[in-house]
Amino acid sequence: RVRLHKECSINQQGWFPWVFKQCELTEGCKALELGCGNGALWSDNASLIPAHSHITLTDISEGLLEETRLKLTKELEQVSHDKSFTLDFIPCDCQALSFETGQFDLVIANHLLFYIEDRERVYKEILRVLKDGGRFIASTYGPKHMEEITSLVQEFHPSITLADKELYEIFGLQNGADELKQYFNKVETRYYDDGLLVSNPQLLLEYILSCHGNQNEILLPKYQEFKDMLTRKLSKRP
Repeated sequence: RVRLHKECSINQQGWFPWVFKQCELTEGCKALELGCGNGALWSDNASLIPAHSHITLTDISEGLLEETRLKLTKELEQVSHDKSFTLDFIPCDCQALSFETGQFDLVIANHLLFYIEDRERVYKEILRVLKDGGRFIASTYGPKHMEEITSLVQEFHPSITLADKELYEIFGLQNGADELKQYFNKVETRYYDDGLLVSNPQLLLEYILSCHGNQNEILLPKYQEFKDMLTRKLSKRP
């Protein structure tokens, strides 16, 4: 899924460099990322991590967090040594953070909040661990996200859904800011403009099959037929 965006995005800045820029990290700052996943926010911006900063990465999956720790420790070893910044990896649930009150200058939740049922608990925990004047950055997307791919698979079979729920309806560009305003004094929306220009049918197929809807039960028995359709469609792209 990440590969499709990395290889086909029109915006050459890249998602993680853009998010990192919004963080506005400074020397000696303390930052916390909730649901860090594979740590791409830090590996993609290793040279830009400020000196003497302290970065804490968390995830509810201990196995994934350990994989990320091993990967980042190796990839960032020389940079972290030169700049004397530290990375901590702590498994925890973002609804019950295991940190002292007023500890962080910044908290980051990148494409995370729409997976959380009780976001009120998360917001209260974030406010608790932030220092006075600290900042919280949350990313999401809107209803036009991947709409062409959805149309494409439903042209092949109208019963296909690529997600069991529309995440942007839970916490998205249309409703996220209003929700955050209930907890945070100042909320600002910043937009990352991008699109995908895809010419590789195999790459697109792999993306579609990796989604969390019902597509596999419909597409796998007709794998070659669907791949042929994708090949025809992409060959007609201007």
